[in-house]
Amino acid sequence: MLTDSVFSSALAGMASGLSATGGNEVFQRMKQRKIKEPETIDNIPPKYYITGDKHRHFDRLIEFCKTNHLRKQDVIVILGDSGFNYYGDKRDDKLKARLRDVDVTLFCLHGNKENRPENIPTYGIQTFCGGIVYYEPKYPNIFFAKDGEVYNFNGKEFMVVGGAHSVDKIRCLEEGLPFWEDEMPSDETKALVESKLTERGNKIDGFLTHTCPISCLPTEMFISTKRAAEDQKRARQKRKKKEPIRYPIDIDRSTEEWLETLRQKNEHEIWYCGHYHVGKTLGKVRMLHREIIPFCEPNEERL
Repeated sequence: MLTDSVFSSALAGMASGLSATGGNEVFQRMKQRKIKEPETIDNIPPKYYITGDKHRHFDRLIEFCKTNHLRKQDVIVILGDSGFNYYGDKRDDKLKARLRDVDVTLFCLHGNKENRPENIPTYGIQTFCGGIVYYEPKYPNIFFAKDGEVYNFNGKEFMVVGGAHSVDKIRCLEEGLPFWEDEMPSDETKALVESKLTERGNKIDGFLTHTCPISCLPTEMFISTKRAAEDQKRARQKRKKKEPIRYPIDIDRSTEEWLETLRQKNEHEIWYCGHYHVGKTLGKVRMLHREIIPFCEPNEERL
């Protein structure tokens, strides 16, 4: 359990970042106040890996854990859109229960295709790798990072910022598909991030974000996506005479623009992000999708 002094300090650090996203409710429902960290067992330290969006598809990750003989203290970082909190019903519980039985700890960023854990009554808070995380007691190996927290992985500090804009927002709203108005980082979160980076002299080992700085947008993916959409449209028209509904693309790059200011202002070694379903490297920015690679290790070979 946390001592009173340590817990009071933790509360003070959370106050500004949680108020805009139902933080008071988190405090009221929190049942456990403890510190959990990856452990060194049998003189073997925890291993760290990182990967991109999963969207509820975990077969590859589960096979990776089995093949590489991972343990509960080993950690895989998921850069958003894990899909654990997508439907808000028993389907989410079934998926979480499946991953609970896998020998690994999952450290998930918030994406844009999932509800924020701070909005869900079953989540409490604790600390992990030096920062606050959201977790459910029923699924003790699945953590969600808090935007604006700094986490320590293998001696390296990373600033975490989840969230992004959904370009298919209009379609989601029209068709009643899951969509969350707080999918992007709030102004309060942005202020918290900037404040913590200023305290560190605008120097940090790395960033973990869902989307990327705007200068790193993988525009070739936009072209290929458009072409794929047109191909699908032609295929549908061959099968149906009725013209399919076409929704306009809704674009808001304000999060990417803000991340660009962080990229330019802050000295850092590496930046990991997901969101665009592509694996590529642009300078210090590394985008991940299906790859599962070593994290905070000297050799980062792809799976």
